[in-house]
Amino acid sequence: MNRSLFDQFTRLAEIDSPTGDEEEIGVYLMEWLERYDFFVVKDTVGNLYGWRDGQGDSFLFSGHQDTVEPGRGIKVELKEGIIRSTGKTILGADNKASVAALLHAIQNTSMADCRPIEVVLSVGEENGLAGIQQFDFTQIKSKLGVCFDKSAPLGTMVMQSVEAMNFDGEIIGKAAHTGTPEKGINALEIGVQVLSEVKMGRNEDLLVNFSQINAGVCRNAVPDSFSFICEVRGYDELVIQQKVEDLVDLFQDKSKAMGSRLVYKTEYVYPTYQHDTHSMNARYIEKMLTKHGCAIEHVISGGSSDANFFNHNGISVYDLGDATINPHTTDERIALVDLEKMSQIMTRIMKDTGSVDD
Repeated sequence: MNRSLFDQFTRLAEIDSPTGDEEEIGVYLMEWLERYDFFVVKDTVGNLYGWRDGQGDSFLFSGHQDTVEPGRGIKVELKEGIIRSTGKTILGADNKASVAALLHAIQNTSMADCRPIEVVLSVGEENGLAGIQQFDFTQIKSKLGVCFDKSAPLGTMVMQSVEAMNFDGEIIGKAAHTGTPEKGINALEIGVQVLSEVKMGRNEDLLVNFSQINAGVCRNAVPDSFSFICEVRGYDELVIQQKVEDLVDLFQDKSKAMGSRLVYKTEYVYPTYQHDTHSMNARYIEKMLTKHGCAIEHVISGGSSDANFFNHNGISVYDLGDATINPHTTDERIALVDLEKMSQIMTRIMKDTGSVDD
């Protein structure tokens, strides 16, 4: 058992860092990186950028500091080789397993025996990649990097990821007493009728999801409002835009026909990317993974990661399987042997001072 790596993960996991509350872990990570010869910069939103000199071409490692809720008061336990939380919380292995593996690899290398290393540890990743969107990508020197942020076995490589748009709105009706409903305009009724015409979930190459639906203010009044948030994901920007426009038109037409009005906003959230499976970069990452016995699997992801914005800004970053199971749940877990292997893969990449095409 690698006790130091387990202890490193435990230390990170037990620092509360739900999205929006990353200050304490940011201080810890900044001080830790500086202790191991990194030049570190913290930007205005809390993203950390680190650089350490070395030999050969530089390489980027990306991760995120935040977790989802319930992520406060986490206590870590190890039983029969599996790392879990002991309470009614997540474990935080997304993404602290990857970060712990990274810190352990850094601790076991030096400027004298490895390539130059760049590290980006973002905030707000679990909130629509909010932190990395504000990152200054011009400071990145590396052309290639990885982030282990895909809940899948080690060896999994995301070769294409979705992009997304948000559509948030509110139908404004007219309140009335329950006893005289004809005097009101029931926004809830209108919203239900509209949603009954919407195909949710997977729709060919699109993913449509409505959530956080709210209506009315009290039991004995006709609901005068119906609010919602919606996300549309896909792989083609024009197709996504058209779907959002169709949804807006549907809500507006129904609202107008029934005497109400729609207030809404749309927002582009994050871009897609697609890697060439036959590129030198892909072959290099595959080589690093297979040297540690990982079975390579190329996947198309319906989710996103900070890799979306790195790739959008011309930096080839691969989102890789991190061996976590059931992230974002109280049954989240990871095998210690996989955590150790992930760190070994990172160490090998750091110590490979040759070029990608060697």
